[in-house]
Amino acid sequence: VDSDGWDILRERYLRAVADAGRIASDSTSLADSLLPPDANIPSMARESRGSGLLRAAVHNSHHLGQIITMRRLMGLWPPPGGTITW
Repeated sequence: VDSDGWDILRERYLRAVADAGRIASDSTSLADSLLPPDANIPSMARESRGSGLLRAAVHNSHHLGQIITMRRLMGLWPPPGGTITW
């Protein structure tokens, strides 16, 4: 991804995180269906907004672990600013 594409991707990700925060802060809506009533995706028919947020968090954590592993293999972890090294 070029630098312009990275900036667009980064902003899209940050907007999605902010949206997830808004959804999570409204605990009354977490049990609502993740999909609209007319969606026909059987594997996700029983997913709630809360389970969707949890699924996204676990998915993102998995990819963060992949990035950290690759950076460790390249000798680029921990970052110069420091962090938890596990």
